[in-house]
This record gives sequence, C-alpha cells and structure tokens, in this order.
Amino acid sequence: MNKSDQDYILARVKVTPYGCWEWFRCRCKKGYGQISRGGKLFRAHRVAWSAWNGPVPKGLGVLHSCDNPPCCNPEHLRPGTQLDNMRDRALRGRTARGERHGRARYTSAQVLEVKRLLEEGWLSQRRIAKALGVPYSFVLDIKYRNRWLHVKGAGE
Repeated sequence: MNKSDQDYILARVKVTPYGCWEWFRCRCKKGYGQISRGGKLFRAHRVAWSAWNGPVPKGLGVLHSCDNPPCCNPEHLRPGTQLDNMRDRALRGRTARGERHGRARYTSAQVLEVKRLLEEGWLSQRRIAKALGVPYSFVLDIKYRNRWLHVKGAGE
C-alpha cells in the first residue's frame, strides 16, 4: 500500500452517487484516467489498484466491475485477463453488434425487411436482394441465421 499514491488519487477523483471515483484530470480517448510519471503515462485505475492492493499480478490487467473507464475506486477494480474482460463485455451487452459495429454495412431496418419478405414467402431470395438493393449473400445470412441474430422479426 502506497499512502502517497492514495492521497494523489483521492485528490483527483470525484465520487459519484454510484460509488465510482471518477478521475477528473487528464484522460485518454477511451475515457481512462492518465497519470504521468517520469515521462511515461500510466492508467489511473491501475495506479489506484496498486496503491490499495499492491502490484498488479504479472500478465494481468485491471478490470472495472462498474463499466466506468474513469473510475479509480479500488472496490470496483479487480485483476483479470483479456479473456475475462471480453467475457464481461459480452455478459453486459457491451459488444458492438449490428449497426453499432464500426464495420456494419446494413441496418436493423434492412434485416427486418428481409425477414418480413421471407416470412411472406417471396419466391426467391434473389428477388428480395434485388428489390432491397442488398447482396444475395446478405439475404441468405438472414434466412439461415448466420448473422444478425440479435434482430428479432415478428414471428421470433
């Protein structure tokens, strides 16, 4: 436990109603607090973890239970692997899917329209693709549930 690090952090956080200690100084683009020491940048939540709990175990990161990147509350932090972090993200519904994904080419509305036309029994998936101006493979992916499973149609 490092008292000077604890004092440093406590002087630079604001406590929220949810118990988060939000770092209000310099932050990176993703919202994590940053601390500069000896010309190097460190994530504030990692410094906080170390100040209250000792060094971060080798090969592990410091994960937030509160999903709040600027939070430095040691009670909201725990060591974990990248796999743990990805599992947390999926369990909490923070994985970018559908149009929220940065590389998405189609919208949920287009998916619903394909599903509606398939349910109505259009004779050909190729006709659906042509009518909507989307690739045939997109229609097949919807029909055979290869993609966009999170978008539910009327009969699902």
